[in-house]
Amino acid sequence: MTKRGIDRDALITHFSHATAQQGDALRKAVQAASLKGLQARAPTLSNTKRVLSAFSGTTRAPRYA
Repeated sequence: MTKRGIDRDALITHFSHATAQQGDALRKAVQAASLKGLQARAPTLSNTKRVLSAFSGTTRAPRYA
């Protein structure tokens, strides 16, 4: 007799691998964009802080009052 329905373990494994790949792709994209932003500016401490704060501000969850 064959088993009918959805293989839940396979589905969970598939989604966990897809999520990990998306996380890696996002991390690489942020790293590349940060590097480009830093290379486009003069290498001063204030410019570095501006670039890093621009990226950290976009990755934070919004705060609700």
